[in-house]
Amino acid sequence: MSHLLLNGRLDIGTRLPKFLSRKVRASDTQWSLRTFSSVVKKPYYITTPIFYPNASPHIGHLYTLVTGDVFARYQRLCRGLFPHSADPSGVKFLAGTDEHGMKIQKAAKKHFGISGKEREFCDSLSERFRDLGRRADVSNTMFVRTTSDEHRRAVEDVWAKLVEKGFIYKGNYSGWYSVTDECFYTDAQVTRISTASSPSASSTTTATFTSSQNPLPPPGSFQAISVETGSPVEWSEEVNYMFRLEHFTETLLAHYTSNPMAVYPEQYREDVLKTLRSGNVEDISVSRPRSRLEWGIQVPNDPTQTVYVWFDALLIYLTGSGYPWSGQVSKTGCWPADLQVIGKDILKFHAIYLPAIIKALDGLSYSSGSATSPPNSNSTVQLAGTILTHAHWTSSQKKMSKSLGNVADPLEAMEKWGVDVVRYYLMRIGGRWRDDVDWSSAQLDKHHKEIQAQLGNYFLRITSSRLSDRVQSAEEGQITLEKCLSPEMKALFEIDSAVDIQNPENIEPRFILNEDVDVRWSDVPRGTASPSRQKEAVVEYKREVIKVTTTGPAERPRFIQNEDVDVRWSEVPRAHPTASAVQTPYEPAAGPSSIQRRKGVDNPNYVLLKATLILPAKVHKHMETFEAGAAISEIMNVLRVANKTLTDIAPWSASSPSEVVHTTRIVALETMRVVGGCLEPFMPGVAVRIRDALNVDPGRGHVLSKISDPLQTPLSGEEKAKEFWEAWTGKNVKGIRLF
Repeated sequence: MSHLLLNGRLDIGTRLPKFLSRKVRASDTQWSLRTFSSVVKKPYYITTPIFYPNASPHIGHLYTLVTGDVFARYQRLCRGLFPHSADPSGVKFLAGTDEHGMKIQKAAKKHFGISGKEREFCDSLSERFRDLGRRADVSNTMFVRTTSDEHRRAVEDVWAKLVEKGFIYKGNYSGWYSVTDECFYTDAQVTRISTASSPSASSTTTATFTSSQNPLPPPGSFQAISVETGSPVEWSEEVNYMFRLEHFTETLLAHYTSNPMAVYPEQYREDVLKTLRSGNVEDISVSRPRSRLEWGIQVPNDPTQTVYVWFDALLIYLTGSGYPWSGQVSKTGCWPADLQVIGKDILKFHAIYLPAIIKALDGLSYSSGSATSPPNSNSTVQLAGTILTHAHWTSSQKKMSKSLGNVADPLEAMEKWGVDVVRYYLMRIGGRWRDDVDWSSAQLDKHHKEIQAQLGNYFLRITSSRLSDRVQSAEEGQITLEKCLSPEMKALFEIDSAVDIQNPENIEPRFILNEDVDVRWSDVPRGTASPSRQKEAVVEYKREVIKVTTTGPAERPRFIQNEDVDVRWSEVPRAHPTASAVQTPYEPAAGPSSIQRRKGVDNPNYVLLKATLILPAKVHKHMETFEAGAAISEIMNVLRVANKTLTDIAPWSASSPSEVVHTTRIVALETMRVVGGCLEPFMPGVAVRIRDALNVDPGRGHVLSKISDPLQTPLSGEEKAKEFWEAWTGKNVKGIRLF
């Protein structure tokens, strides 16, 4: 805090206080659950599903992209990287489009009136999804298309290896095929509904079709549909290639049983386990006759077959990692994916089909004498770390569809409310993943007002000339920074131990003396007294807080947290500062408000500063468990405390003591800086404007472990504050009632 803002100007003559000038210690970064050595084997790899560009992007596409981006930006904060960093230990983030299949083939022919225009059709539609990411400030490092040459080579290589190992074979296949979903379903995955004209005849009956019976219902009486998607299906028999999925049932069951975070939230992992235990996992088709499907990758060495669109699409994640790989695990590019973000409707493909393909690439060749493939302890190719599975957005509790006219346009929403507000809403409401969420303009407007009031209004209040003028008066009154902060506040900056990530509130040291008495909690010997005696000792400590020894050097403990301290006063090592070094206790001048006169840990500024300094650890804790919604809630809780603190203390009042004014401004700037850093994954545009206005070095703003370090340079000027407010509210600062 070497520079202080005085009425919009930086004063570079203020000396950095001793308690803020500490060097960064190794322990400062220990609260991060992830540690990064100087040599990192692979980047953190995040993927989103590649989108099928047969129609314009909808809000679900934006939701998935923003989810991936939030965790990509969070990982960069952990590693101290900027978006698109070239650092090999950085973050790789894949997005893309799935451009093969029957729907594209039909849509292109309908659009152009002739066949053979599929690539041209995909070029224009794919660009819409790429543009959606750009407009939403999504920081993906790659955008991969299934029509690219690099992807075709990856698919051909995987295919050849699986054929060589015996996991792909040619045979006759019959099953229920959905043109809409472009996949086959088993008998157990199909139901039939009555097509009778009478409403009373409309009923749903579970299908009991088997391949040994005639599966077709009586003509005109029933329509077969998929249980999962509700899409119509038709019975199909054809010659194609099959993948030995059943062979990997036990391997996958062992993986998901022993890895609780392999699929998250837990309810979706249970769905996967239920499927694997059902006994209905069968070998699956991985190709279609080219006579039916031309638009796709040709099966290597077989011009009569086209690689099935889902098999082709799933391998995009390997393509993005640099496949085909060479050598051992160190040469597998950025695979395995650390985080795969998907919608719940494609869980089966990502949690069962893709992992089985990966294990087939990694394991031994298929042996017909082995019914299952045991887990391979010598695996060189690992499965994805976590498959983060989210629910869907609905409209008036109904699935969005063009036929109902209830599809939310993401570009229109961002144009109306702003990119950061829409991102905030998607994560604030949708960041818990478990249940479908209803898209509502009224709710979006409500949350727009929430963030505007809590964040935008707070920023304006602490950067107002009204408060700056009072700070300038405090400086002219020779009220020093060191004198303004109470010993309790200084103690918060003097923490020498790592924050306990599971219990961030433990940030407070248990015992801090006068700053000239260099004793920290780690230096204090532990007591051996009984619990009852230790509690009695606490009373002694409190009596000793203001004690001054008359026969020798003064000794004054300045801070004790709570009653579980397990050391007696008599056991605390004594330091011996000179009498002149002993400061008087923190005593705010009498003011109009009883709140201003609260001391120690009851002082509102102390409460806010503590909440601010533990905020990064709380956000980190939630983000490490993929709870983005909970992380935002923590940020909003601090902003509510911050606004209430400012209102209660009223530092702009002419009757407010100078030291209270100055302390409030210092703590407020700290709060704004830390909040801005924690918001960066969710609202990157707003975070940058906050960082620029506070004149915080971008490097510091992108290192999560340093966000809670003391502020170095506050605001660089009132003009930037005004620009920020105008951009945020769409109004001019002049005439706005701030308080």
